[in-house]
Amino acid sequence: MKILVPVKAVPMETAVPMTAEQNIDREKTPLNLNIADEAALEAALSLVKPKTGLSAGKNDGTVTVLSMGPASVKTILTDLIARGADAAILLSDPALAGADTYATANTLHAAVPPDTDYIFTGRRAMDGETGQVPPMLAAALGWPVVTNVRKAEPAEKGDAGPREAGNAAPETDTAPYLRVVRTTEDGEETLLVPPHSVLSFQEYSYHLRLPGILGRRRAMNAVIPVRTAADLSLPPEACGLKGSLTRVVKSLRYEQHLRKGPRTADPEEGAALAVRMIRAAQGSAAESTEAESAETAAGNAVNTAPEMCCPAGSLPAAADLSEAFLVLADKDADFGLVSRAAELAREKGRDVRPAVRVLFLAPDPGTEQFSKAFLYGADTVEVLRFPETCADDACIAAALAVYLSKDTLPETILAPASVLFRSVMPYLAMKLNAGLTADCTEIALTADRRLLQTRPAFGNRLLASILTTGRIRMATVRRGSYPPQVFHCPGREVRREDAAAEPKVRLLSAEKTMSLRLNEARIIFTGGAGIGSADRFRRFEEQVTAAGFTAGATRQAVELGYTAYPHQIGQTGVIVRPELVILFGVSGAVQHLIGIRQAKKIVAVNTDPKAPIFDYADLGIYGDWEDVLPRILRKLKEEK
Repeated sequence: MKILVPVKAVPMETAVPMTAEQNIDREKTPLNLNIADEAALEAALSLVKPKTGLSAGKNDGTVTVLSMGPASVKTILTDLIARGADAAILLSDPALAGADTYATANTLHAAVPPDTDYIFTGRRAMDGETGQVPPMLAAALGWPVVTNVRKAEPAEKGDAGPREAGNAAPETDTAPYLRVVRTTEDGEETLLVPPHSVLSFQEYSYHLRLPGILGRRRAMNAVIPVRTAADLSLPPEACGLKGSLTRVVKSLRYEQHLRKGPRTADPEEGAALAVRMIRAAQGSAAESTEAESAETAAGNAVNTAPEMCCPAGSLPAAADLSEAFLVLADKDADFGLVSRAAELAREKGRDVRPAVRVLFLAPDPGTEQFSKAFLYGADTVEVLRFPETCADDACIAAALAVYLSKDTLPETILAPASVLFRSVMPYLAMKLNAGLTADCTEIALTADRRLLQTRPAFGNRLLASILTTGRIRMATVRRGSYPPQVFHCPGREVRREDAAAEPKVRLLSAEKTMSLRLNEARIIFTGGAGIGSADRFRRFEEQVTAAGFTAGATRQAVELGYTAYPHQIGQTGVIVRPELVILFGVSGAVQHLIGIRQAKKIVAVNTDPKAPIFDYADLGIYGDWEDVLPRILRKLKEEK
């Protein structure tokens, strides 16, 4: 089995020098191996080599690492050979500098050895944090892709493989099928993955082994070839900044809004104040639910469109829909994103308003979802139906590309930044030669009607403003970034079509661990690293859920193994907009703050009076969670 592991060297410093083109100047920045790529490399080594103190043993295959960057990256690659990699390749050329994810994927594609069985890589780089390169690379190769992987091992004999399913694998395959576990918003899926697939791994899913004596000796004698764009037969316009379809136009340091509410060291007083805020939040949530029900009923009763809406039955012909906004949705649509598309479509400066299309990629979600889509700004609603068991993201993206090609392609394609669309959108963008910006927190139109996207980058220390230079512009937007707004577009007939899907990746099982998605919760109790341990976090979660609330977690708590990724709130997890969030043992890292900044009220509980989180809270309580949480829950119970 031959596994290729693309890795990235990322900046180590907080103050990162930038080029005139607003890209990180990697020549002047100390670099370190990307954390998620460490996990991918160890996953590959675990499959082909035993883990020994010498980092060398009987091989069941080979592992080659591939990187793109300045000559200094050779030092990192040499270390990876000492840790067990058989070979390394460096792509280094000034012509490759400034590449966006599209140009990066094209460059890596040109460097993939033809006899590669699998590609393992980190799910995202810690500087850009887009997660787009693995699906884009898979699309360039025409391979399946599985993202958010936490475990990969050879498939068991009892697993029904593609051959048994009538989808025979090539006879030349020498590598085994893999049994892969990936994390979703709801829980986990176990998949059967064929050779010639790309897998992207979560951070800390595997811990990279240390260099051994024999490994160090091999590394000392290793020759790392350096390849240029010319070596890869890449013309200058196909790589680097010239081959990119998105451009960073501005980078600003992220500033979080200070709240600095009252603080108390009395746990009884703090618990009483927190309960008062919980009751207020519950009242606001109930009013919001009633208002939404009334809006839905009113929307269903509307027979005429507002002035700016296209009248029923008079949508422009397909040839005129090139400026349309297409919003993709799974069975849980982000109606705030639909509303934002409707807002952009209604901005002044156009003689004819572009249509807003909503396309569900899912088993038929039912008419209620359709009614809400029309209510929140959709002019048309379409459903591309996939089997409930379809877990092949590449297959979904390919079928979507075929479906869209039947009409004139929309100019703008938007989707929520879910696990599904973080995989499908990059794959689709590669197929459409479209620029894609990931995990946006804001989208807007410039004066000349180009799409301006804002997203956090480099560990959320920067906010990057990005323009798409291609004709088709695509973006994934964090759930909860925009609230739903009522537009009362009249309901129309929904277009349904079965997808022409032939999945290569098979779903073996699915386990749902989240009863309520974080972005749907009105009150959230969040635990951080200060909870103390996985066992304590389990007790924290049990108390919270038993009281009827939703438990969330910080990235650090997830990385420490306290809980699973579906609970993670923050820039690399879920952005939430609850009425109230109560934080226990949370220090106040920027990456978490960006995930809760739209909460109406924030309560912080921490033993450290100097914890930064108190500056961003409406109420601060100095105390231990094991003292304060039971007091809050007891008072809530007493008031019932």
